[in-house]
Parts: sequence; C-alpha cells; structure tokens
Amino acid sequence: MDEKPRNDHVVLLRASAILLVVFGHATRSAEFPNPHMYALLFIPPWESFIRNYIYSFHMPLFFWISGYVYCLSLIHHPRTIVRQIADRFYRLVIPMYALSFSVLLPTILLFGHINGSVFEQSQLLLAGKNNDHLWFLKTLFIIFVVVIPLRHRADDKHSPVSDILIMCVWMALFFYRQALPEFLQSPVKYFPFFFVGYLHKKYNLEWTGRYRIYAFGGLVLCAINLITLFAGHGLEPEAFSRKALWYASAFSGVYFAYCLVGATMTKIRSSGIWHFIRFVDSRSYSIYLFHVSFLYMTLYLCYRLNIADAAFRIPVAFASGVLFPMMIHSLLAKSAYAASAFGIRRPLSSA
Repeated sequence: MDEKPRNDHVVLLRASAILLVVFGHATRSAEFPNPHMYALLFIPPWESFIRNYIYSFHMPLFFWISGYVYCLSLIHHPRTIVRQIADRFYRLVIPMYALSFSVLLPTILLFGHINGSVFEQSQLLLAGKNNDHLWFLKTLFIIFVVVIPLRHRADDKHSPVSDILIMCVWMALFFYRQALPEFLQSPVKYFPFFFVGYLHKKYNLEWTGRYRIYAFGGLVLCAINLITLFAGHGLEPEAFSRKALWYASAFSGVYFAYCLVGATMTKIRSSGIWHFIRFVDSRSYSIYLFHVSFLYMTLYLCYRLNIADAAFRIPVAFASGVLFPMMIHSLLAKSAYAASAFGIRRPLSSA
C-alpha cells in the first residue's frame, strides 16, 4: 500500500531533476563554456553562480534516481541477466546513436561549432565521444553492464553479499582509475551515486521531511559553490581532497533535493501542479534527449540578434528546451519505429 506514494516521490524527483538539467544547460558560464554552443559576450556573475550550483549535483541526482528505479524494477519485474542488459541496450545505446546522427549532428552543423570536418565529427559520435549531453546514456549503460551480473551473485535480494562485492570492484577501479581506458572514467566517477540510490531503495530507507537535514545540505552546497566560484576554478581538479570535496558537494545536493521532495510531497500531490509534474515526468526522457538541440537554436538566435541580457535569454532557452521536446515526444510516440529508435515508451492505447 505504501509503494504508490514512494513512486510518486520518484515522479516528483525525476521531473524536478530534468527541469534542473534544462535550466542548467540554458545558462552559460565563463569557467565552463560549452565548446559547441555559441558563447555570449556578457555572462553576469549570478548566471555563473546558478550554473555552478546546479552543475554540482544535477547529474549525480540522475544517477541516484537511476539506481533507485533499478532496484524498484528488480522487485516488480525480475528478469535474467541477458534480458536486463538487452533492455538497457535498447533503452540507452540505440537512442544515443539515433539522436547523435539524426538530430545532434545536423544541429551542430547548422547552429553550433563542429569539431573538424563532418567526417571527423561523425567518427567522434560513432565512438561515443563528444555526444554532448548523451554521455549520460553511455555512462549509465556501462554501469548496468557491470552491476547486473555482480548483483546476481547473491540469490537473496536482501543479502549484502552482492553489495559488498560491487563496492569492492568499484574501490579497485577507483584506486587504479588513472590507468583505466577513457570510456570507464565517467562510470567509475558517477557510480557511487547510482549505488547509493540502489541501496536506498533496497534497504527501504524512508523518505524524510526533516527541515534541518535539507537546510543543512543546502547551506553546505551553497558554501562550497561560493568558495569555488570566487576561487575561479571548478570542483574537479586532480587533488584527492578536491575530489572528496566534489563528492561531498554532489551528495549534499542530491539529498537536499531528496529531503525537499519528502517535505513538500503531500502538498504538491494535493494541488493542481501535480498533473503538470506527472506530465513532465512521463516525457522526461524525451526532454533529456531533445532539449539541447533547441538550446543550440535559441542561443544561436540570441547570438545573431546580439541579445546579451541573461534575464531574457535564460527563460526563453529554458522554455524552448522543455516545451518543444514534449511536442516531439507526442509526435514520435505515434510511430512504433520512431518510439523504439528514441527509447520512447508508447501509451498502451496506441500500441
């Protein structure tokens, strides 16, 4: 009986996360300019601060949610190792390549900066490099390829054996991360967030609305971002202490969002905004896939029209990055082939 409210928490958290991703990508930063999108001449300090704040935890939050939902799927839809990996391949890898060549490459050609020739850019996309925001799909798939077989080492779903084994494998990879191939760097880096989300669901840690917890997490996150902002560098240098600082900042942001959802869930579910939240969540994957292309277009137009006012540029880019992908979702969902290519789940009535 309590599973539905918990699933509603995931709905709100996932919808909030995808809106944060779009808003974060709609902002520019002098410290971390996107090499593809057109850079604007004037970036106010408050825009850089907002971007750094969101970037410090928005993708770790997505990995956390992925781990939580993965554990949830094991409870309700247990499957073989091969079937689980195949499902992730169709859901993650095929959409990555479908979007890379049918949408992302033409967008870069028309509205962005291409890396070398079209042939060189195509080679990068085929190798899974410079796929822009789609790195998340490749990283998540590699995590699944490692986690799914290891998790099946323990027959009892409540046994900690598989968890200990997975953690030992990660620690070994993290210790020797400098010697790992490039494609394993991101999975090793972001795996802890996925794993903590998985453990959170597996051991049924309750959602909480304790204001002191999320207020403290928010204050820590703000302090860390203020330090890094005024120091003029990011959160990912090579020093171990700064890597620990990055993980602390990211986890504080993840659980800030988690606790905030727990504190506001009851009021939001009983309000009219809940229908909008569910609508955004049902299209969150499509928003993630397609939003960057519309940000390319919007920022290109702002560049051509010499619009430097961030107070105008950011809301327009954010709105285009949310609304247009939702429209595309509705169009692609009408075709079984298009839906399969882009990993879109079709309504049962249209199947």
